[in-house]
Amino acid sequence: MSRRWVAPGGWDIELIDLDGVALLRVRYLRYLRGYCRTVHEVAALLEPAGLTMADLVEMLPTARRVHGRRRWSA
Repeated sequence: MSRRWVAPGGWDIELIDLDGVALLRVRYLRYLRGYCRTVHEVAALLEPAGLTMADLVEMLPTARRVHGRRRWSA
């Protein structure tokens, strides 16, 4: 299950594994803005938009129905 955060205005940050390295993928309105190794790098991308790390909200998994049963989506 991947971890994902969103911020106002269409920002989306997702923890991914790229070639065995954990990175934070930062997108704005579905367009890639960059891959970051640290939260400081993410903060630098958010700063010009007037956002801080405190503006990020973690998205939790939601339940969905699969073949009549409830399952957690990944």
